[in-house]
Amino acid sequence: MLLMFSLTHKRYDILLLDFDGTLVSTLDSFVYSASKALSLTGFNVSLESLYTSLTKPFDRVVESLVGPLEARVKQELVDKYIEIYNTEGYKYSKPNRGAFEVLDRLTNNGVKLGIVTSRTLLCDSIQRTLEHLSLAKYVGNIGYRERCCKTKTPPRPAPPSSA
Repeated sequence: MLLMFSLTHKRYDILLLDFDGTLVSTLDSFVYSASKALSLTGFNVSLESLYTSLTKPFDRVVESLVGPLEARVKQELVDKYIEIYNTEGYKYSKPNRGAFEVLDRLTNNGVKLGIVTSRTLLCDSIQRTLEHLSLAKYVGNIGYRERCCKTKTPPRPAPPSSA
């Protein structure tokens, strides 16, 4: 999971962690949500295919799973996937081995933690997942590839100008 490192040699003030696959194992949640969305819309795709394909965002791989789709049908399928993930699919995520121990150690040593992610479809569910897994208390900020930053705490004021 996370690399255990000694805090005695170097002092870290802030550490940014990747979310999917590093801090949290999310592949089962993606597969559950995709499988249910596909099934509800009449598509039958093997779990093996989903596990192989869903290392990339669902909207990018859906047509490789089911074939060409009209834009409207594809969007409905993606929307169903997002809805399922946001209401129940995220619950299939689990903390990676050692996550609590590492996060406890870091925060007990005064390190502020943030999450960074390249998620595009499901970025709004990260906070919900952290809360569900009792990890939210460790994380102050979440940074997204598509957006600047979503913070729970106000940013620090800029230092005074020396002009």
